[in-house]
This record gives sequence, structure tokens and C-alpha cells, in this order.
Amino acid sequence: MGRYTVCWVVSILILGADTAYLPPNYSCAVQPSLRNECGYKGITADECVKKNCCFDNSEPDSIRCYAPWTPKGDV
Repeated sequence: MGRYTVCWVVSILILGADTAYLPPNYSCAVQPSLRNECGYKGITADECVKKNCCFDNSEPDSIRCYAPWTPKGDV
């Protein structure tokens, strides 16, 4: 298995399949305190993913729809 596949599987296991939506080629393993808003309050998971963002509602007081992590040279 490739490194991306392992990270994806681990993320799903940690976050739960029903609360983590992972767009392809990005990492959604961003600490809640470091998340950059990608949606608006009340955005649904489907709307968030359509914007190529990450959705995680497992942390009640954190940003739920946020920009995925990208390597510094890939902006």
C-alpha cells in the first residue's frame, strides 16, 4: 500500500467514516486550531466537499468545513 492510502485509511478509522469526507489528493488531517474556514456556519458535508474542502463534525466547537493541508510548494 502506498503512503497516501495508509494515511487515508488511518484518517477514516480515527475520524469515523460518517464524519470525515476526504477530497482526493489532499490531506484533511488538520488540527482543529489550525483549520482555515472553507465554508460557512451550517454548511452541509456535501456542499463542503463540492468546494474541494474537508468536512469534520467530530469536534463541536471547531471549524467543520476547512481547507485541506497542502505542501508549502503546492500553493
